[in-house]
Amino acid sequence: MNFSFDEFANPDPSLTGYAPFGAYETWYSVTGSLESSLTPIIVIHGGPGSTHDYVTPLRQIALGGYPVIHYDQVGCGFSSQLGEAEIADLTMDFFLDELNNLIQWLGVADDYILLGHSWGGMVALEHALLQPKGLSAVILSSALASAATWKSEAIRLGSALAGRAGEDFRAMKNGTPTTSETYGLINRAYSTAHLFSGPVNWVDSGIDPEFDSGDAVYRALWGSSEFDFDGRFGTWSVVDRLGEMTTPTLVIWGEHDESTRLVNSELLQGIGESVEAEILGGGHVTWADALTPYLAAVMSFLGALDGERA
Repeated sequence: MNFSFDEFANPDPSLTGYAPFGAYETWYSVTGSLESSLTPIIVIHGGPGSTHDYVTPLRQIALGGYPVIHYDQVGCGFSSQLGEAEIADLTMDFFLDELNNLIQWLGVADDYILLGHSWGGMVALEHALLQPKGLSAVILSSALASAATWKSEAIRLGSALAGRAGEDFRAMKNGTPTTSETYGLINRAYSTAHLFSGPVNWVDSGIDPEFDSGDAVYRALWGSSEFDFDGRFGTWSVVDRLGEMTTPTLVIWGEHDESTRLVNSELLQGIGESVEAEILGGGHVTWADALTPYLAAVMSFLGALDGERA
């Protein structure tokens, strides 16, 4: 098919819509054609509550013939927003049910691939552990298997921040009261060091932050910040269940990622049919700083998978 492109050189979606999900609606987009002979890839964004906008560069995978599906999880972006009481009731099962509903709505249940980033990798793992018949592969992008390991690594990374940010971080973790201004400065330094280093241009201008409950979802489920994973999923772990994974899996992360080699080693050691790719120069949003090598690694994995299935 012929592609048109947005101002950032990402292919435009060929289809957008809403999948009914109980009392809610899940917004989705498809880039490429679901009639393609290649397996569709469902991208699960992070956060929780971060929306599809920052993963839009992954639409470029569709240039290789793979249909790419993005969606906003309920509670953020273009999908149904949630009130305080609804956010308080959110569980992993809610997000698994939403994902399964989308898979059924789009008619791809017989053959699909999941690409989960960060929190999205947690959802992808939980889905894969249910061993659905149509799941052909999983790409775990800057993901995790254990909140405890993530938290310990975040403290290590924060403590090693250069200059005043590192001093303030160490003091904060030692119990020194921290002002909101200092906390913000630490957060920005941590983000620059481990999430992405330069300016970004992925925001979908159609998302009105005034009506986006994603921040509240993030605080409730993840926590105060990337290095304070103290929300509802702060004790989450599937480390003891990874041996049940039977799906070919790519474990990919960035050189400067907060999802560190130690975090990813738990995935690699636990998942029998897994391969790794560490992307030099990349952070947590790996494609923001290293798009070409990131996409090359993903396409190499997909190509090898297709070769095995031929």
